[in-house]
Order: sequence, then C-alpha cells, then structure tokens
Amino acid sequence: MGWSATLFLALLYPYKIRLNHWFYSGPFVRSSTMRFLVLLFLPAPITTTAFLRSSHSVDAAKVNGPLTSNFQDWLKTNGYASDNFARSDLGTQGSYGGKSDDKDKIRNTPVVFIHGNSDSALAAGMYSGWTNSIQYFLDKGYTTAVQNYTKAAKVHIVAHSMGVTLGRKIILGGKIAASDGETQLEPAGNCDIGTPLRFVDVFVGLSGAIYGMCNCAGNIHQPTCNHDDGFWPGDSCGDNKNCGASTMRFPCDRAVYAKFLTDLNQDFTQLAKTVVSAWSKADDVLQYGDNTWGKPTSLIPRSTTQKTYNSYTHMQTKESPESVADQYNWVNR
Repeated sequence: MGWSATLFLALLYPYKIRLNHWFYSGPFVRSSTMRFLVLLFLPAPITTTAFLRSSHSVDAAKVNGPLTSNFQDWLKTNGYASDNFARSDLGTQGSYGGKSDDKDKIRNTPVVFIHGNSDSALAAGMYSGWTNSIQYFLDKGYTTAVQNYTKAAKVHIVAHSMGVTLGRKIILGGKIAASDGETQLEPAGNCDIGTPLRFVDVFVGLSGAIYGMCNCAGNIHQPTCNHDDGFWPGDSCGDNKNCGASTMRFPCDRAVYAKFLTDLNQDFTQLAKTVVSAWSKADDVLQYGDNTWGKPTSLIPRSTTQKTYNSYTHMQTKESPESVADQYNWVNR
C-alpha cells in the first residue's frame, strides 16, 4: 500500500442479533488490550425497521480494503484466524487498514471508527460506511492503525449511532447481564469484560441514543426497545407523557429508562480525555429533534464538547462534508 501507517477499520459477520447479543463472549473479552479489538470488529445488527441509505456522495472507489497482508498475518499469529476479520466475502469493502510491512512507522495517534446499525465498514451498495471520513483523514495525511497492533500509547474513537452505545460500554468495561445465550464459561451469556480502557484520548459520539429513542416508548415487544438492554426511553417522566417534546409541561426530574443505558450514564468513570457529542435536529431515525424528555438524547454525560447540526439526517451526521471535517478537527484539536 505504501503508506507510512494506515487507518484500521473492519466489519464482522452481520449476525441477526438482539441487543443482548452485542458483546462477543470469546477469549479476547477477558483483557483490556484484547478487548479493544472488539471496538473494530463489532457486528452490524440488522434488527431495524428501515435501511439507512447514504445521502451524501460517497465514492467507494477512493478507499478500498481489505486488511493488508501484514495485519492479516498478525491476526492469524495472535489467534484470530477463525474470526475472519478481513471479510473477504465483501471484497474490498469489508475491512480496511494495516501496515504494508513491519518497517512502517506509526506517526500519528490511531483512530478507530465504529459504525452503527445497518451500516458497513466502507461504502458498499446502500451502505456508506466510513469511506468519506477515511478519505478525508488520508487526504490530510492522517494515516493510522489500531492500538494493539501499533503499540500506540493512546487512540481516538469516532462512533456513530448504535456504535456510540457499544463503544462506551467496551471502554468502561464491567459486567454484562444477557437475558439469553449461553456459553460453557458463562451461564445465560453473562460476562465481565474487564477494567476500563485507559488509553482513549478522544471519543466522538455522533447521533447516539444515550437516553433511548422516543419511538421505543411503550414498544416493549420490539427486541431493540426492551427495558433491559434496549433503547426504551421510559413511558413517562413525572406527569409528562410526550417523550419527544422539546420542553416538559410538568416537573421532570428523572425518567426511568432502559437499565443498560441507565448504568452507562451513571458510570462516572472517565470515558476519554475529551468527549464530543454531536447530533442533528433533523435526525430521521432518532426523530423529535433529538429530544428525549426535554433533553438531547445524543448528549453523552460529562461531554467536554458538543455540536448541533440543524438539517442533517441520521447518516449525514456521519458522512456530510461538514461532519467529516469536524471529526478530523476534534481528534486534531
């Protein structure tokens, strides 16, 4: 490839999973350094009511994978051959990055991109992936790789949609209680993914459902809206019944919402040195102006920086030229 160091991005098998299947319970969830690989290899859940299409021009020909042979060899050597992280079945768009050879030098802080529901690593068909962001970073001369592969002291993470929720949990670590699934090591899919990751410098959360989605209010029959590990926002807040209202008519001190989200938001462990939250008032997936009981559902607790877009769709908050430039500036502050 000829790059001094390359950005790394990958997509695991698109399992038909429920939210309580988010977290892979294989060997690498037991240590912080190995667990970091999950950040890139998260599956793309397809339990959704609509496909999210790209609405800004995404030139898939500009950024092509798969993983370099150097990185694929590293994965094989370190016990990941059976996971098929390169996703060769998706041709050049299933994964991206890695050094061309062992002589490549890593000059910049690695950046990890985590996509959300019904998306892919790179642009492929109806999915836009992170092609625009990667191309912008490459054009700026910012070429990086993943921490465990590069031995970098710190990393930046840029996450979108459901990837914001997944990324936060993996960074914070701790126990996961799943209501189904079972392994030989853990009953009912329960596990402990270890201590918090301490090497995340900048975490950017784009259009995450931090406090749930108003469309999930009362919709407990949908797996993604369940009260335990779904995006249930609560059915009321005090005497208020309109989840998506920008202001509450009655006092609303604290809504009772999904336990998994509540636990994340009440964890005061430092997520990163800099935490950025960004969202759009015109988000067509979160809807309601991004409101949940009178506050932005995409605002990560204890964020150090935040930005609101006025007219972008859910996918445009990830792929629009303005957002892509913002992502670059946030990690190069």
